[in-house]
Amino acid sequence: IAMGFEEFEAVAAIEPSGPDLFGASDSPRPAPPLVKTTLELPKRAAEELLAGSEGTVSIERDGDKYLATVTGIVPLAAIEAAVAASPRAGRQSLERDLTHHRALALKAASPLERGEHLARIPLLAIPLQGELVLFEPAILSDLADFKLAGQDASLPDFTEQDDAPAYLIDVEGERVRIATESPAMQIDLNIDSGVIRREDLIRTLDRKLQRHDIPQPDMIAWLGRAIDDLTRRGMELTYLARHINYLADALKSKIESLSAAATRRACQQALLDPLRAPRLDEHFIFDFPENNYPAKYRYDGRYTVCVG
Repeated sequence: IAMGFEEFEAVAAIEPSGPDLFGASDSPRPAPPLVKTTLELPKRAAEELLAGSEGTVSIERDGDKYLATVTGIVPLAAIEAAVAASPRAGRQSLERDLTHHRALALKAASPLERGEHLARIPLLAIPLQGELVLFEPAILSDLADFKLAGQDASLPDFTEQDDAPAYLIDVEGERVRIATESPAMQIDLNIDSGVIRREDLIRTLDRKLQRHDIPQPDMIAWLGRAIDDLTRRGMELTYLARHINYLADALKSKIESLSAAATRRACQQALLDPLRAPRLDEHFIFDFPENNYPAKYRYDGRYTVCVG
């Protein structure tokens, strides 16, 4: 990782040194053995098997003999055609050998090679404004119709903290003297000097906390109530201005808590309302694409190299 690799790249490149939860050995897991069967066939049977094998059969001629090397999953139709083209006396043994090979090949093959496909997954839909839409967490916010008007604006966990002690630094000749300043000599920076105005504080917080789902008048009114509650508890506007970032974090957490509560209520109401209840619909189906992983983006590495 210190050399510039991502953590998951390092994990993928390092082989395990001990047994895993499933009792695997220390050595890398071997690849499945290649199922291979060699059969001696009549000419016509060999041609039929080769024609319907889809690349899983190769034919070599050895004098009057035809040797078929089967290395993959032979379609049932090709087996039936080869057996039908064989002399009657050898049909039973040929069918047994090809069927046995097919069973072994199917066991060693991956699900995709066996022709299996992942089941289609129904997606959850929810009625919204007269039509069904794909359910997403953002839709619950629309259903909640969250408003700050009338919401609680108190911050019981936001308390006034003692300021760090002040230090006095003085230079005497070539020496620097650092000492803790006595409390009697320290200036109280939290005294209301009349410079900090309530509306300026509210405007600053509004810029920090603006959200697309909350109208600005509602945000300003709610922030005013929050500031008034804090000043009634004895906090000066100067103190709030000096700790504006901590105050903004506390207010943001409060808004998110109120919004989450409204979303939970909307979700419960939707589940109980038959007209608004989420449901499964045949028009919203996720089908896993074959030979493709639908990644939202591909990893291009940590660094961008510019040549020029």
